[in-house]
Amino acid sequence: MSYLVRLCYEAAARMYGSITGRVEIRLQQEFRLIERNGMAGLLLLYREIALLAHEIMEERGLVGPLRNDLPVGDAARQWRCWRAIWSA
Repeated sequence: MSYLVRLCYEAAARMYGSITGRVEIRLQQEFRLIERNGMAGLLLLYREIALLAHEIMEERGLVGPLRNDLPVGDAARQWRCWRAIWSA
């Protein structure tokens, strides 16, 4: 769980420039849900699988490097956060 928390804080800092009160509250809500449901290991494993899949696709010329410049919006922001975590 501590590694996932670190990745999320690093990704949030990259995405927002700093951890505001609103971001902190949301992160803590998400961490409570993840911990309550025992999902940290699964999320970290999913990250590794996604990184490996992207690396294979990049080697085959199917995609470029991971980018964090998606349009702003709730769904896009969440996706951008996961992409930032994957690329950490």
